[in-house]
Amino acid sequence: MIGKKKREWQDVEYILDFFGRSVGKARKGYVSYVKKGIPLGRRPELVGGGLIRSLGSWVEKDYITGRGRQKDRVRARDLLFYWTAVELGMPMVDLARKFNITPASVSYAVQRGEKMTKERGYQLET
Repeated sequence: MIGKKKREWQDVEYILDFFGRSVGKARKGYVSYVKKGIPLGRRPELVGGGLIRSLGSWVEKDYITGRGRQKDRVRARDLLFYWTAVELGMPMVDLARKFNITPASVSYAVQRGEKMTKERGYQLET
Protein backbone atom coordinates (compact mmCIF):
# COMPACT_ATOMS: atom_id res chain seq x y z
CA MET A 1 0.00 0.00 0.00
CA ILE A 2 2.81 2.39 0.80
CA GLY A 3 5.84 0.46 -0.42
CA LYS A 4 7.25 -0.24 -3.84
CA LYS A 5 6.36 -3.93 -4.02
CA LYS A 6 3.25 -4.59 -6.10
CA ARG A 7 0.84 -7.16 -4.75
CA GLU A 8 -1.87 -8.37 -7.11
CA TRP A 9 -4.40 -8.81 -4.28
CA GLN A 10 -4.17 -5.16 -3.15
CA ASP A 11 -6.46 -2.59 -4.74
CA VAL A 12 -4.11 0.28 -3.85
CA GLU A 13 -5.82 2.98 -5.91
CA TYR A 14 -9.26 2.19 -4.49
CA ILE A 15 -8.05 2.32 -0.88
CA LEU A 16 -5.81 5.37 -1.22
CA ASP A 17 -8.61 7.31 -2.93
CA PHE A 18 -10.35 7.43 0.46
CA PHE A 19 -7.40 9.22 2.05
CA GLY A 20 -6.48 11.99 -0.37
CA ARG A 21 -6.37 13.23 -3.94
CA SER A 22 -2.62 13.06 -4.40
CA VAL A 23 -0.70 9.84 -3.84
CA GLY A 24 1.56 11.46 -1.24
CA LYS A 25 -1.29 12.92 0.79
CA ALA A 26 -3.28 9.68 0.51
CA ARG A 27 -0.37 7.58 1.75
CA LYS A 28 0.18 9.91 4.72
CA GLY A 29 -3.53 9.70 5.56
CA TYR A 30 -3.48 5.91 5.24
CA VAL A 31 -0.41 5.58 7.48
CA SER A 32 -2.07 7.81 10.09
CA TYR A 33 -5.22 5.68 9.96
CA VAL A 34 -3.25 2.45 10.36
CA LYS A 35 -1.25 3.88 13.29
CA LYS A 36 -4.49 4.75 15.08
CA GLY A 37 -5.71 1.17 14.60
CA ILE A 38 -2.58 -0.63 15.81
CA PRO A 39 -3.46 -0.33 19.52
CA LEU A 40 -6.76 -2.11 18.78
CA GLY A 41 -4.88 -5.27 17.77
CA ARG A 42 -5.92 -7.85 15.18
CA ARG A 43 -9.68 -7.97 14.74
CA PRO A 44 -10.88 -11.18 13.08
CA GLU A 45 -14.28 -9.70 12.23
CA LEU A 46 -12.53 -7.28 9.86
CA VAL A 47 -10.54 -9.88 7.94
CA GLY A 48 -11.78 -11.08 4.56
CA GLY A 49 -10.13 -10.73 1.18
CA GLY A 50 -12.02 -8.20 -0.92
CA LEU A 51 -15.04 -8.24 1.35
CA ILE A 52 -16.64 -5.43 3.31
CA ARG A 53 -18.55 -6.03 6.54
CA SER A 54 -22.05 -4.64 6.17
CA LEU A 55 -25.42 -5.19 7.79
CA GLY A 56 -24.40 -8.34 9.63
CA SER A 57 -22.74 -10.14 6.72
CA TRP A 58 -19.84 -9.83 4.31
CA VAL A 59 -20.47 -8.05 1.03
CA GLU A 60 -18.24 -7.97 -2.04
CA LYS A 61 -16.73 -4.54 -2.75
CA ASP A 62 -17.86 -4.73 -6.39
CA TYR A 63 -21.42 -5.40 -5.25
CA ILE A 64 -21.53 -2.18 -3.19
CA THR A 65 -19.83 -0.02 -5.79
CA GLY A 66 -21.82 -1.43 -8.72
CA ARG A 67 -25.08 -0.11 -10.04
CA GLY A 68 -28.40 -1.42 -8.82
CA ARG A 69 -31.17 -0.76 -6.33
CA GLN A 70 -31.26 -4.01 -4.40
CA LYS A 71 -32.23 -3.29 -0.79
CA ASP A 72 -29.04 -4.64 0.80
CA ARG A 73 -26.86 -2.87 -1.79
CA VAL A 74 -28.58 0.47 -1.16
CA ARG A 75 -28.30 0.08 2.62
CA ALA A 76 -24.62 -0.81 2.39
CA ARG A 77 -23.99 2.21 0.16
CA ASP A 78 -25.96 4.49 2.49
CA LEU A 79 -23.78 3.42 5.41
CA LEU A 80 -20.62 3.71 3.33
CA PHE A 81 -21.50 7.23 2.20
CA TYR A 82 -22.57 8.34 5.68
CA TRP A 83 -19.47 7.04 7.42
CA THR A 84 -17.12 8.22 4.69
CA ALA A 85 -18.59 11.72 4.48
CA VAL A 86 -19.52 12.40 8.11
CA GLU A 87 -17.19 10.25 10.19
CA LEU A 88 -14.10 10.28 7.95
CA GLY A 89 -14.62 13.74 6.45
CA MET A 90 -14.52 13.01 2.73
CA PRO A 91 -16.42 15.67 0.74
CA MET A 92 -19.67 14.41 -0.75
CA VAL A 93 -18.66 15.85 -4.11
CA ASP A 94 -15.63 13.54 -4.14
CA LEU A 95 -17.83 10.55 -3.31
CA ALA A 96 -20.16 11.52 -6.15
CA ARG A 97 -17.24 11.59 -8.58
CA LYS A 98 -15.90 8.22 -7.40
CA PHE A 99 -19.28 6.53 -7.76
CA ASN A 100 -20.31 8.44 -10.89
CA ILE A 101 -23.53 9.76 -9.31
CA THR A 102 -24.83 13.22 -8.49
CA PRO A 103 -23.87 15.04 -5.29
CA ALA A 104 -27.59 15.17 -4.46
CA SER A 105 -27.76 11.37 -4.60
CA VAL A 106 -24.83 11.14 -2.18
CA SER A 107 -26.50 13.69 0.11
CA TYR A 108 -29.72 11.66 0.23
CA ALA A 109 -27.73 8.46 0.86
CA VAL A 110 -25.85 10.17 3.71
CA GLN A 111 -29.18 11.18 5.27
CA ARG A 112 -30.50 7.63 4.99
CA GLY A 113 -27.24 6.25 6.38
CA GLU A 114 -27.40 8.60 9.35
CA LYS A 115 -30.98 7.60 10.08
CA MET A 116 -30.07 3.90 9.84
CA THR A 117 -27.09 4.24 12.20
CA LYS A 118 -29.26 5.99 14.79
CA GLU A 119 -32.20 3.59 14.51
CA ARG A 120 -30.08 0.42 14.55
CA GLY A 121 -27.25 1.59 16.76
CA TYR A 122 -24.54 1.01 14.13
CA GLN A 123 -21.14 2.51 14.89
CA LEU A 124 -18.02 2.98 12.84
CA GLU A 125 -15.15 1.62 14.89
CA THR A 126 -11.89 3.41 14.29
